[in-house]
Amino acid sequence: MDCYNKRPKIKIVIGSTFGDEGKGNVVQWLCKQALNEGKKVVVCRYSGGPQAAHTVYYNGVEHICSTYGSGVLLNIPTYLTPNVLIDPISARKERQILYSKGINSPKIYSNPYNRLFITPYDVYYNQHDAQTILDGTCGKGINATCERLMEGMFADGAEANLNISYKYYKAFKQVDIELPESLKREYINAHNWFIRKCEDSFCTSDFDVLIFEGSQGLLLDAKYGFNPHTTPSQVGLNGCINFIPKDANIEAYFVTRTYTTRHGNGYEPKFPIIIPDWKKESNIDNQFQGKFKTGLLEIKLLQRAFDRHNIINECQKHKISPRLVVTHTDLIDKDVIHSFALDNNVVNFNNTKEALNILIKELDGYLDPQEVYYSDNPNSDIKQYV
Repeated sequence: MDCYNKRPKIKIVIGSTFGDEGKGNVVQWLCKQALNEGKKVVVCRYSGGPQAAHTVYYNGVEHICSTYGSGVLLNIPTYLTPNVLIDPISARKERQILYSKGINSPKIYSNPYNRLFITPYDVYYNQHDAQTILDGTCGKGINATCERLMEGMFADGAEANLNISYKYYKAFKQVDIELPESLKREYINAHNWFIRKCEDSFCTSDFDVLIFEGSQGLLLDAKYGFNPHTTPSQVGLNGCINFIPKDANIEAYFVTRTYTTRHGNGYEPKFPIIIPDWKKESNIDNQFQGKFKTGLLEIKLLQRAFDRHNIINECQKHKISPRLVVTHTDLIDKDVIHSFALDNNVVNFNNTKEALNILIKELDGYLDPQEVYYSDNPNSDIKQYV
């Protein structure tokens, strides 16, 4: 990635709380902007793995991105930075789904020597370990893989990586995991397929715009989140700044919804609400993450997230221009949700303008965005607030 003949524009998209804020829509919107300007653009996944579940819509097609970046419906290529975990089975299935939707050339860049592969043993352990389930898991093997890698238990090649994963859980976790031979063959085939399909010639100077797409949200960050209910990844500016060319023109888009969401164990929204099912939440009650909880947007949470990550100072340090994006404002103007939670009080408003004014005022000294945007539909049609 160290190709600096040209200084591309950098746009970073970050979830501001617990994920599920609408990052996929923001990424696709930024991709559309770049394409309309005749720019060559790439989406860079820089944290987490296939648990992203970013839902995008384009020309009547809906897709939930897991390994691929949220520009994929526009045929924007994806670059997986070296700290992104790869589940080859999941990646191959997603590519097949994209083909079925008429997306025939989704290019993906990744270092062919990447050893950050999730194996079926990691997935099995994540789905069955009592402590992992208590702390919270998406069931994708993310935490288990990170622990295994930290112990240096990885190898080159599909079969070698599979074998060393089995030995790791038997020796380090005292769990003798028996998997069907068919699943092992599926992993080996998918692993080899991924190595063949991924492009290894990624260079920043080949692109005009690099869009860094975060996974999850600031309050799930490994360092600054609500431990132990966090992800092993660094999901804020701390997770991507080392992959950005020096002296680049950087904009960071901090995304929040007009309501709070949270899965399973961990933080409980103080003011629970019911979100209409017509919003097509990609995150619902499920076996591993538990109950999908929703509540009023808690401004104190946003303040806490930006304060913990020291966003204002970090933006100044790295010469980053911060932006705020508020999604699902259609709920405000349809009077489904007409309140924010501020401390233990509820602040009511009548329309989007009033709501955004309150939010901007309360975030003063925590984010201080240079520009504010909002969306009132799921089609990445985002508007600037003046």
